[in-house]
This record gives sequence, structure tokens and C-alpha cells, in this order.
Amino acid sequence: MTGKFSPRDGSFFRMKDPDLVPLSELKPGTEAYFRSVEKGSKVEKRLKDLGLSEGEPIEILKNDRSGPLLICVRKSCLAMGRELCAKILMEVKVGGNG
Repeated sequence: MTGKFSPRDGSFFRMKDPDLVPLSELKPGTEAYFRSVEKGSKVEKRLKDLGLSEGEPIEILKNDRSGPLLICVRKSCLAMGRELCAKILMEVKVGGNG
């Protein structure tokens, strides 16, 4: 499913680019590339501090659909909150299991 996640009611809104998926929606084992953060959000600096820049490959290690996600980026494992992950748009690697 592609779209922008609304934490308030759990719904999705259609995005302009159907190839982008919120990080919070990817399954464990998926490899994807960081493409953008929700426009108007104030998390860009935080993501750069964590080593996330456009085109950076990321592997999803854990996503239980509740609680934080565990991801691997630049040989480091990070736990990221679900609300933050819902604002991060990813492009699933071709052949990935997104």
C-alpha cells in the first residue's frame, strides 16, 4: 500500500509517487533506499544525524506493526519510533520483499 500514514486514524492518503512507501510499512528483510521525508516535517536534521541521506540503503530488521522499528543503515542498527518512520518515504529495492 502506498500513501502517507495518518497516525491519528491509521488511514493512508495517496501520494504523488506510487513507488514510494513509508518506512513504517515495510516488512522485515526488506531492503530499500531513503528517498525523502514528509514535506514540512522537522526531522531532516535528525535523520542526517542518524546517517540517513537520500539514496542511502536501509534494511528493515524488525517491524511488529507496533512499537519502534529496528533498521540497519551504514553498518549500524537503529531503533526508530513508528511516527517518525511514517514520515520517511522509501523506494523498495528491485527484488526486495517490501
